[in-house]
Amino acid sequence: MIYVKWLIIGTGWISEEFIANLRRLGEEPTVVYSRSAAKGKKFAERNNIKYVSTNLSDFSTEFENVYIGSPNAVHYKQAVKMIKMKKNVLVEKIMTDSYARTQKLFKLARKHKVKLMEAFVHITNPITDDINARTLKTNMMQVSSKVKNGTYKTASTFNKNMFGGAIPDLGVYPLALSIKILGKITWFKMNEIKFLNGVESEVNINSIHENGISQFRISKVRDGDNAVYIDGEKMFDHVSLGNQQWRMIDEIKLFNSNYWSRYEWVSLEVARVVEKMKKIINKGIK
Repeated sequence: MIYVKWLIIGTGWISEEFIANLRRLGEEPTVVYSRSAAKGKKFAERNNIKYVSTNLSDFSTEFENVYIGSPNAVHYKQAVKMIKMKKNVLVEKIMTDSYARTQKLFKLARKHKVKLMEAFVHITNPITDDINARTLKTNMMQVSSKVKNGTYKTASTFNKNMFGGAIPDLGVYPLALSIKILGKITWFKMNEIKFLNGVESEVNINSIHENGISQFRISKVRDGDNAVYIDGEKMFDHVSLGNQQWRMIDEIKLFNSNYWSRYEWVSLEVARVVEKMKKIINKGIK
């Protein structure tokens, strides 16, 4: 039985993964938004969605919840509009390009009495609730398909103006996980490798948290050992955290529950730290 209807903003692969998991839970995407009518129509036909919109104000009676899977730089504007329409909003990571904007979104959601949550698949996995660690080391290294096929120069993922780069695209996963387990970050040091356009392609980050230390190695241009290590001993990897399907299902279940706001503090801390990291990278400070 369909009991919740969704607007899907964005026509990338992540939106298709999300739709598949919605349907596993009996929920239904009824509207897809795209700036391109042609692209939206193809996406709707491929995913069996009834309505296509190029205006976020259209079909407002046809959905209660919104999933935002668009490029990072437009998350804030789209989320503001949806919240003011009194829709519940699940925003793909990273929620916005700044700490101040992330704060404003949560305040706005409370004002309009709607849900707002960031889609961090790893921290919503129940497995991570039971991790008690003092040291966390994470390797997340995977060559982007956009690097392989040479389209990275025009892709939003690696566009400075679209808040792209390895940190907001990939680094937010280990950041959010370490913050959830070890607490807020009090100090960090990083070394980065950049594309010619100044956007980071690979980053090594060492951080001190309130309750421990973390080390990350993040790369969008090299393949490596994608795993999480705790206290120097390998405890689990991406397989034991669950595949994309089940991680997303945990995420949607949390959003639908009464505990949807439990990781608001993680979203705010990730936004604060990522904004600081990006400023350092953009200024070329080591």
